[in-house]
Amino acid sequence: MKKLVSKITKSITAELSAHNKVAEEAKAKKKALVNAATASYSDSEVKIFKKKDGSTINMRKSEMQLCSDWFKAFLAQDKRTCRDIVTKLEPLQEGTAALGGNLVPTILANFITEVKEDASVIRPRANVIDMSGMKTNHLDITGIASKPRVSWTSELAVKSTSSVNFNQISLTPYKMTAIVTMSTELRDDSPFNVIQLVGRLLGEAVAREEDRVFLNGSGAGQPTGIDTYAFANVVNAGGALNFDHIIRCYYNLPQAYRANAYWIANSRVIAVIRHLKTTTNDYVLRDHGFITEPTMPAMLGRPVLENNNASSDRVFFGDLSNYHIADKGGVKLDTSEEAVVGSYNLWERNMIGIKIEERVDAELAPTQSFTEIQNTNVS
Repeated sequence: MKKLVSKITKSITAELSAHNKVAEEAKAKKKALVNAATASYSDSEVKIFKKKDGSTINMRKSEMQLCSDWFKAFLAQDKRTCRDIVTKLEPLQEGTAALGGNLVPTILANFITEVKEDASVIRPRANVIDMSGMKTNHLDITGIASKPRVSWTSELAVKSTSSVNFNQISLTPYKMTAIVTMSTELRDDSPFNVIQLVGRLLGEAVAREEDRVFLNGSGAGQPTGIDTYAFANVVNAGGALNFDHIIRCYYNLPQAYRANAYWIANSRVIAVIRHLKTTTNDYVLRDHGFITEPTMPAMLGRPVLENNNASSDRVFFGDLSNYHIADKGGVKLDTSEEAVVGSYNLWERNMIGIKIEERVDAELAPTQSFTEIQNTNVS
């Protein structure tokens, strides 16, 4: 009898043990699923910037926190922490300081670059060449200055000859610097505000300066701007811009460049053009008049870009894909609390100056890809 009771007890104990084991495994699985879901939710993507075309720039919460920690360490000039955070974000990246500035996390540098391109007028439509992987600081680009001519002759006549002439442009990236200032209270702000604000300020500051030099740059220590070149078949508006001048300018540009051409003018000139009408009383400038860039106004079927660095006495028309921009290396950042920016003493105002640097050059080739209207007499 005792043996039977012992046997039954052992059987019941074994069954209970097996049941408890199954219950514990199920509980562990459930906990793991909950933790995974919580981690996935807590590290979800956050929208940090909305572009002009409606698309968004997103960043994971963990990445945003690390970028925020990096930036706060950067403001405190704590280079060791900056290197450690870059190593966490990019395990394969050596945590060494960049020449002339701090090593910027790639994800933050990419965000600044995307904001810059979204705010820029010329860069997104130009031919951008990345020279970062090149050992040289000099890049030559060869173009065709004149094409061979074709002629018809009789069978025994002397055949005429022609040749192709080439021209060459040289790109040597120059250092470009932009400075933005912000309150020291930003150090204590939330990661979202830090990354969103800093990225936007730095990106837009660079975009403004690039658009200025890409249009008006002298070519001496800076890129050569479009307005620096002398174009053929220029239209003189005679101080009274009208639709006829616009038509002549359109057809003065060789056919090969018209399909990708853009009008470029400042807001005052565009405002004058908005009042111009055709002989059928239709306005020359149409809102949302271009299919591939629906938010952009168009004139004679080609988009109109507003660049307020342009002179009020001219309108440019040309193919920006022939404007070659060379970038060398990524963005570099540096900071100071004791500098004087403009008339502001940063230390007295509890502000921080952030300097962003990049190396860039630009040239237009061939110059036949652009023309212009001059003497518009717009004030």
